[in-house]
This record gives sequence, structure tokens and C-alpha cells, in this order.
Amino acid sequence: MQVTAVFGNMIAQLDEDEMHYMVESGQSVRDLKRRLSAQVGCSRFQQRLFSAELAELEDDLALPTLSSVQLVILPLSAPDDTMNNELLASCEENNLAHIENLLQKPMDPNQGHYLYLIIAAQNSHSEVVRLLLEAGADKDAADTDGSTAVHTAAKYGHLEVVRLLHEAS
Repeated sequence: MQVTAVFGNMIAQLDEDEMHYMVESGQSVRDLKRRLSAQVGCSRFQQRLFSAELAELEDDLALPTLSSVQLVILPLSAPDDTMNNELLASCEENNLAHIENLLQKPMDPNQGHYLYLIIAAQNSHSEVVRLLLEAGADKDAADTDGSTAVHTAAKYGHLEVVRLLHEAS
């Protein structure tokens, strides 16, 4: 499968066996975007994939057999006050669905009033930590006291979160 930009230049390519495996194993468009992240240099939240008929391929859609898709990469935006407060509350409450929706805007998890990764680490919300890392949250960002997410997770004894942050590239 070829992945091209709207103007036609090829950005990435998956070989036929890899694509066949993804389709046969029931992987989703979200899985394809995750695979493309390293090749195109941005998180799946910035990616929009379109079929040859220019229909947007939704993340939850089972990956169809395609020979090519077009990729649009959206710029990250800084969250406004409402988005800041919503993301803060969602990180504290472990509301993955709402966090996913906010990051799809696509909003930059490193901008705004809060260090969301530290909040998720403090609350031991490992799935929120995974989602924020996938969106490009800076695991080394420090709060005003100099504490990072891994310091915070270790302080509170949240070993699973410490492991996730340690393994993050």
C-alpha cells in the first residue's frame, strides 16, 4: 500500500505481506496510523487518512484492503482555556474517551496550563499515560519544582507508570 500526500508524493509504503497481515488480523485504521507515525514523523492524532474516493477513514474502522491512501497531516494546536480544563479533568478522572477526542483536535499535550502527563502519573492512570505519550507528550518535562512524570510516579509508588515512562522513547 502506498501512502501519498494530497499532492501525490509518496510518503510511506507498506509491503503487500504486511498490509495483508494487518487486514487479515482485523487491525483498524488506528493501528495503521500508529504504524505510520514513525515513518511520517507525527502522532496518529495529527493524521487523517482518505481512501481513493476521498472518504475519510475513521480510526475505529476495520482496516479495509486498499492499494493506496492519501494522508493529511494537521498541525498541532495549543489548547484554549476550555480545552485545558477539560483535559485536566479527564486526566484526573481517567476519562480515556474524552482525552482521545481532545487529542484528535489535534491538540498539543505539551502546551497549556498543565503538565498533563505528570497529572496522569500522579493518579496512576497508566492508560492515560500511554495515550499522552502516543500523542507526543514530553516525558522529560518538569513542573515548577523540577519534578518530571517519572519522579511523580515513583514518589507515589506507581510502578506500572514508572515502567511505561522508562520504556518511552
